[in-house]
Amino acid sequence: MTETKMCGIVGLFLKKEELRPKLGELLTDMLVTMTDRGPDSAGIAIYGDEAGRLKLTVQSDTPEATFHGLDVALSHAIESPVAMRVIDTHAVLTLPEAAEAQARAYLAEKGIRVMGAGHAMEIYKEVGLPRDVARRFQLRGMAGSHGIGHTRMATESAVTTLGAHPFSTGTDQCLVHNGSLSNHNQMRRVLSEKGFAPQTANDTEVAACYISSRLAEGANLGEALEGTLKDLDGFFTFVVGTRNGFGVTIDLSSTTLRDLNSALQAQAAQTNQTEWVVENPKGAHAIAVGLDAPIEVTVKGSTGYYCAGMNKQATVRVTGSAGPGVAENMMSGTVIIDGDASQYAGATGHGGLLVIKGNASSRCGISMKGIDIVVFGNIGHMSAFMAQSGNLVVLGDAGDALGDSLYEARLFVRGSVKSLGSDCIEKEMRPEHIEILRDLLQRSGADADPSEFKRYGSARTLYNFHVDHAGAY
Repeated sequence: MTETKMCGIVGLFLKKEELRPKLGELLTDMLVTMTDRGPDSAGIAIYGDEAGRLKLTVQSDTPEATFHGLDVALSHAIESPVAMRVIDTHAVLTLPEAAEAQARAYLAEKGIRVMGAGHAMEIYKEVGLPRDVARRFQLRGMAGSHGIGHTRMATESAVTTLGAHPFSTGTDQCLVHNGSLSNHNQMRRVLSEKGFAPQTANDTEVAACYISSRLAEGANLGEALEGTLKDLDGFFTFVVGTRNGFGVTIDLSSTTLRDLNSALQAQAAQTNQTEWVVENPKGAHAIAVGLDAPIEVTVKGSTGYYCAGMNKQATVRVTGSAGPGVAENMMSGTVIIDGDASQYAGATGHGGLLVIKGNASSRCGISMKGIDIVVFGNIGHMSAFMAQSGNLVVLGDAGDALGDSLYEARLFVRGSVKSLGSDCIEKEMRPEHIEILRDLLQRSGADADPSEFKRYGSARTLYNFHVDHAGAY
């Protein structure tokens, strides 16, 4: 049996303020655990307190000579105050943001390398075992809200400080990478022509320069990460640290579904404002289930049954279609399906917003208990069966037996209804219903006028039910 060798990546976001003094300690332990996956070099990006000015992390192979008097000399060069904190081969220079270009020009002239820039971010990386790198930079004593790290097992380029991760991709932003890019030489030429020339032979720096170039073109981070899946060849996972958290790209062709969901749920338990991109779902079942934090997950393709089931707080987007039971038993958050949804979409959902931009099959919203569902296309038969509370909005047509045995959910349909189920009737559209509908259309991005819809509800002849007790049914 052949053991696969590849680098290690870590990331941690602390939601509890009282844990932030321990960020460096926690990240150090995570890095050391990854030693077998990356004994050649290690690096870390720490997002700590913001000083109200820009921080440049710089590096030198001869720190004693290079950093001696650097703060004074740089201050004279940019005609602004500069503070300096030296840690081994790195130093953090704090200066006015408006003077960044001048400072970079001066540092380049002196042959001093800039590792990264940001209001919160500091980058430290060196050759050596993770425990030794952590000791040199005193990582255990560093505080902050979040950070990402990397342990490198060199494959395609030399073991050097500059070849270690993270690589800066912009202000308060950096990237670490696990895997290998097969077209990095071709992309190196393309990026150099755009003014984003990599400075090392490391394929990861090519990915970092790619993201920087996309951001410069006006793309947001999510779009830039999605672009890597189209333009970069190979197998890879990227983690991008940002001022507010970090983003991750995972390819399901090389990662198991169990590992994906374990990673999502682990991050959901520890982090906030995190962006994930999942490539090559290939109809896999139960993607992104049981999430419980305001993270963002984009699934690039179509999924099988139970995608985003039991969702709390997270925003999950599927760029293709979804199988049966998408967003089933959803509690809060947002789920967006760019294509069609199969049977019982949003079934038993207690809250949140489900948006289906195509058609929804039969039993859409069955037994819904507070969820809001907006369908841009048509819905199938028996939709909103025994729907207890919440809103179902349909911009197209509805099939047979709409709202059969309906309780207190509100149904809004713009198109035709093939037939109404038992105890479902057309009802007056009052001003408060217009406002509810207008809000849902705006939140879902639907281009429709509330005046074009009809409202359907329960005739209240078949049951003994109180909407305030919907959760008990």
